[in-house]
Amino acid sequence: MLWLFRFLLVSPVICMDPMIQDLVTPLRYMGEACGYESCPLTKPDTLNVHIVPHTHAELGYTKTFHQHYTGHDDYFDQSQINMKRILDYTITELWSKERRKFTLSDTPYFFHWWSQRDDTVRRMVYELLRQGRLYFVGGGWSMSDEATTSYHAIIDHFTYTLRKINKTFLNCGRPLVTWQADAFGHSREFASLMAQMGFDGHFVNPISYDDELARMRRNALEFVWRGSDDLGVESDIYTHKLFDGYWSPPGFCFGSTCHDPLIVTSDSVFKNVDERVNAFFKSALHRQAPYYTTNNIMVVMGQRLGYFDASVWFNNIDKLIDHVNNATVNGTRLNVFYSTPACYMKAVHDAYPQLSTKQDDFLPYAYDSATYTTGFYTSRPNIKYMAREGHLYLQMAKQLQVTAQLGNNDQFFEQYNWINGVFQDHNIISGAMRQHVKDYYTEKMYIGTQQAISVIRQAFNKLRDSPKETVYYRCSFNISCCLSTHGEHFFVVIYNPLAWPVTVPVRLPTYRSDYVVYRPDGQKIRCALIPIPEPVCQIPYRKSRGRYELVFIADDVPPMGYRSYYIRDRKLGWIRNKRSIIKKINRNNKKYYVRQTNSFNYDDNEPMNAFEHVSELNNDNDYEYFDESKVNDTKDESNNETDSIVPKIGLNDVNDSNRLTTVASANSEAVSEGINDINKVVNFDSKINTANIKTNDKMSVTTDNTIINVTMNKERTVTNTSVDEFITTNMNKEDNITTSRDEYKVNKEKANKKFEATTKPDEEFEDPKEEIWRGSQYVEVTDHFIRNRFIKVNINDKGKIKLVELINGINISLNIEFLFYASDDPDKMGTTNKRPGAYVFRAMDPKPEVISDYYDMRAYKNGLLQELHAQFADYASFALRLYRRTPYIELEWLIGPIPCKDNIGKDVFIRYSTDLDNKGVFYTDSNGRQTLKRIRNSRASFELGNQDPVAGNFYPVTSKIYIEDLKRNIRFSVFNDRAQGGSSLSDGQIDLMLNRQLFTDDAGIQAFVNETENGRGLIVRGKHYLYITKANNNRIFEKKFSKEIELKPTVFVSKKSVYGINTKRMWYKQNNEFSAIKTKLPLGVHILTLEKWNGGTILLRLENYLEKSDVRNGVKEVLLKNLFEVIKILGVNETTLGGNVWLKDWVPLQWDKKEKFVKNFNEAYGAQDISFSEDEDLKPMDNVNLDKPIILSPQQIRTFVLTYEYIKEAV
Repeated sequence: MLWLFRFLLVSPVICMDPMIQDLVTPLRYMGEACGYESCPLTKPDTLNVHIVPHTHAELGYTKTFHQHYTGHDDYFDQSQINMKRILDYTITELWSKERRKFTLSDTPYFFHWWSQRDDTVRRMVYELLRQGRLYFVGGGWSMSDEATTSYHAIIDHFTYTLRKINKTFLNCGRPLVTWQADAFGHSREFASLMAQMGFDGHFVNPISYDDELARMRRNALEFVWRGSDDLGVESDIYTHKLFDGYWSPPGFCFGSTCHDPLIVTSDSVFKNVDERVNAFFKSALHRQAPYYTTNNIMVVMGQRLGYFDASVWFNNIDKLIDHVNNATVNGTRLNVFYSTPACYMKAVHDAYPQLSTKQDDFLPYAYDSATYTTGFYTSRPNIKYMAREGHLYLQMAKQLQVTAQLGNNDQFFEQYNWINGVFQDHNIISGAMRQHVKDYYTEKMYIGTQQAISVIRQAFNKLRDSPKETVYYRCSFNISCCLSTHGEHFFVVIYNPLAWPVTVPVRLPTYRSDYVVYRPDGQKIRCALIPIPEPVCQIPYRKSRGRYELVFIADDVPPMGYRSYYIRDRKLGWIRNKRSIIKKINRNNKKYYVRQTNSFNYDDNEPMNAFEHVSELNNDNDYEYFDESKVNDTKDESNNETDSIVPKIGLNDVNDSNRLTTVASANSEAVSEGINDINKVVNFDSKINTANIKTNDKMSVTTDNTIINVTMNKERTVTNTSVDEFITTNMNKEDNITTSRDEYKVNKEKANKKFEATTKPDEEFEDPKEEIWRGSQYVEVTDHFIRNRFIKVNINDKGKIKLVELINGINISLNIEFLFYASDDPDKMGTTNKRPGAYVFRAMDPKPEVISDYYDMRAYKNGLLQELHAQFADYASFALRLYRRTPYIELEWLIGPIPCKDNIGKDVFIRYSTDLDNKGVFYTDSNGRQTLKRIRNSRASFELGNQDPVAGNFYPVTSKIYIEDLKRNIRFSVFNDRAQGGSSLSDGQIDLMLNRQLFTDDAGIQAFVNETENGRGLIVRGKHYLYITKANNNRIFEKKFSKEIELKPTVFVSKKSVYGINTKRMWYKQNNEFSAIKTKLPLGVHILTLEKWNGGTILLRLENYLEKSDVRNGVKEVLLKNLFEVIKILGVNETTLGGNVWLKDWVPLQWDKKEKFVKNFNEAYGAQDISFSEDEDLKPMDNVNLDKPIILSPQQIRTFVLTYEYIKEAV
């Protein structure tokens, strides 16, 4: 009765047509039942064998979705092995005999098939579901990879699928258990999420061979898995290791493509039924049953793409069931029947077993001692980044659909959820697929993302009250390319999907020299140019003239909102071609008028009156483009900008004894007061440090995609005054200008060049407001360091990074290198090992090769950041950056094309080497959420055998990896922008795999990880963020920062064309700042989901992303009532994490356990003294009251369905 009571109370969160609702509701007076009520009876004193017919489809691998579904491809005739035929034939066979059951996990194929079926077939399916004969498992849109996916993306695609099932089939379609039958490794966070979604059981396969053997020895192939120490019992889930995965036991695969014998009963010559029955008894009693805890075992009957010949399968299973049940072997009988995974789990629960416990994960996965599937953590890095980007754009579109009150975009969201869900599949995001399959899905993701931008455009134009024709572009910032930023003026809109303000550096590729950036209030903010690293400029398919990036800091972009910035060329607005104007300069409280000639050439397509020129010279109010008092105001950095193409000395700071050096062309007039000699060096008093800039009789000054070679003394001293500025007049492009950046190209012969230190070793960190070089341009320097307010990165005499110092006194040595492992090739090496491939990583030699073809380091500084450009080979380089006020180091790496002329595969990685002593311990995230402790050459649940010392120590890093020196109280963390394999193979080191180029295939399906683009090897560019802190501090910042990387504020660029000649004036009138958040959320609280839901409701998820170890009291309170600006919440109901079951109706199963859980796995792993947690009950759930705050414990996610009304129309 418990099961009946429990099932009836679970009501779905959906609205449905009453007629359809009748068709999917069991007719109890006719004996119909689904779910647990439909389970067959078991026998207490007999081994009960649950036969589970099942097919396993792939979304990727060798074929695309369309090819798998139809059987068509480009090379062969239509194959009979296709999902359409499988579903057609399976439904027909189920319909023919009432006792048959079938378990289905491939929901994308099913719903595609369902959309093309008529009412007759649909009524057949309704009846099969009502009677529990067709059963869904899994609940995700794909069989999700568990190692490289983000927890947020997992939640999203499960929510999409469960909603779709609910909408179509109500309770009888609801999956009660998960089905991870082909994921190469299983994560702890995934188990936690499944428990929170209301799944009663978690069915997994495979696990490492040594782990499985250890579990078989102690009867632990089914156990209770605690997914989160912080959530405790709420994250506990029954877990079953599938004995043969999704395959039939050996000897009992009945499909036409199998090689096992069919069961013959009628022919006296070939009759084999008795032999087959004896073999099945032996398999069930001796091969499988001894390793499980009750008198129930589950036998899957299936294969990959099985049941296209469903009649053969079902006829043989019928025979097997009938003859086994009628047989007695050695005095033993079996009870064999059709069943489902949920019915098997119910039978186990009814037997009241004591189960073992688990708190770690099943990563990494090993086939054998020499074969670890740790390669797919990194394989096809661009696919992994595209998955991250697609998820980001999906969140932005969902949020703006609600907050901007957009019209119906259901079709778009259906398609975009489809492809985002597919991308989480274990064969897609892992990269284990043929090239044409990858191309198929990347094209769909690209199209979906472009459609998302269309939705975002609708929202921006509505919220900004801008013309509907205004277009917003998603630029190729990953290759520093954006044609929209090459104009004289444009504007950007930066959208922040997080629920708190985020400050973000903005980098806009350009070939122009000097810009002004305006905030929405019309105030100018500091901006500066920096050169794009030369290896990026040399990317073959990068079609851009841009050699520089315009950098500015977008401070506190509003939460769940946007801010727009207007950018214009500084010359635009006060320069007239071939005419003279009078420039008013306010200096020393006196007005000077200087006649200046300009040779700026207009864009031929730009009308003359497009510029915001001065209407009347004597009208001071109109002359807003050059206010020297604002330019040279050192107290207000937001207004500190310069007016030239090189660093300048402000006129206010030049006294009568100073002389200003100005360079002019033959067609220019040097008429500024104070010019003495064109070739003399500026010499003036300074209270601040000097920087030596060495030149070879010439200095290269950048301007409009050119190099101006200026004759100088052999060495000049540039002094950082309160405002460091030089003044130069404009030059004709014909005069003494080269149109290339040869001065900045990598010179291999200059490797190991020396840098000259100019700062005392014991000097305190500078205040960036006073001492970092200011001005809108950059200089290349020979200093031995770069630094900002918090961090100083020191460089040795060879130009390599050697030491990092923090303002709080922490310092660590740091060396950054690129290396590669030569990939093993068993055929060449004469071994029988499994070949490396998309999944498998194995090094030919455990000692990696250092990439050091040559070395070139360049250091650049400007008013906003300082950065190093380091190149180790034509295919390996990085740019290391320190922005003025960021407490972390940004490192942007570039790898490729990986050289492959030797036909040896290479696994390229970056190594961060420090002097920290982490004693073999390091930490990685689990799906971007909780943190797990790792110990080199160790596992928490079993003793390792003879493992691969390299591949066996790599773990998936979705968001962060770190090491700690507890004696020195220092933690060193590396955050990444996509999933990668990571490890700490030696103390003080962190390795992160970047890209793989292989010529072997571990699956034998020609799915080589040998990617090319435009006939060349793949080039990949990504970011790492290095953060150093005290080991007992700043964990909250790290959690928050991780979210800001995953759901980063996104820059959209719009051209001026819609506004015509009045771009700035029209832009200024728009609503250039918006936030959907009304009430500030507590630190640690994240709005995970905001999207339209069923029947005019909204789905809202709130997450406390902190862990208990991060803070003493991590409990947070949030009042929902006044959370949003334009939304008034009228009512609220809470659901499970999947949004498909009301929380008040959900009663998770309770299991008896052999041993207690430890209080904290990370503390217990590797420790001598272990603390155990006491048994606990589920916390009572109270109804949500809008007048009272809701409580969020650490790691808790709460999901709500809101009824609402808009307070006001979105502008």
